Amino acid sequence: MNRETCIYRERLAQFTHRADTKETWEKRWSSVDLRQVYHWADQGALGVYRKSFLKHLPYGGLIVEAGCGTGRYVRALISYGYRIVGIEWEEQIIKRAKQVWPNAPLICGDVRCFPLVDQSVVAVVSLGVIEHFEDPWQVLRDTTRILQSGGILYLVVPYANHLRRFLAARGKYPKRADGRGFYQYFLSDDEIGSALQAIGFEVKTSFSTNAFAGLKNEFPCLGNLRRLPYAHRLINGLDRLRFLGPWFGHVVHYIAEKRVS
Repeated sequence: MNRETCIYRERLAQFTHRADTKETWEKRWSSVDLRQVYHWADQGALGVYRKSFLKHLPYGGLIVEAGCGTGRYVRALISYGYRIVGIEWEEQIIKRAKQVWPNAPLICGDVRCFPLVDQSVVAVVSLGVIEHFEDPWQVLRDTTRILQSGGILYLVVPYANHLRRFLAARGKYPKRADGRGFYQYFLSDDEIGSALQAIGFEVKTSFSTNAFAGLKNEFPCLGNLRRLPYAHRLINGLDRLRFLGPWFGHVVHYIAEKRVS
């Protein structure tokens, strides 16, 4: 599906179809093979998140994945011994998940208003969620309510990396005024850091990943590299080179701590 990158509300944004509707996600998840997804999860498959999840997510207390989709990371983290519950607003994927995984700790709910009591969790994981809303930081405000003092927010969003900002400064992307077809924002370090501070967090660390995806997004012809023998090794190698992240990373990871009150 083709996505157009534009300047929208003074941010880089992609347009293709609205992503803040349940119908969009019902369609996306409908073709997912949940048995295979959970098989990978039971093997502890966390992909690019493995090292930093195991380093930064605390054991012992309750963790919430906000916008958990199929619940693949919920199940994978359970395999590592974490206590975790997933919140997802698209009812059909929760129903399908529980047909395959009857005791799945997945709850249908809105991440803008968690069905949880104050200061009841030690960490919130948000992987590619807030960027789909036109007011992304409003989505995170209820996170501070449910987190204990000193609790961890693990936030991942599409990244306004150096390449994208360079191209934007040179007028590559058109400006757009209306939000029809708005899909997601690319967010910058300056905005993320300031917004997290404003809603009660101190940033502990950040890093960006998925350099190949970031390059392919701006230069689609690079997708042809996937046809080459052993292309996955090249792509995985690029994604492991952390120094490429600020320049070409498709997403940025922020680990922040709720300020002690």
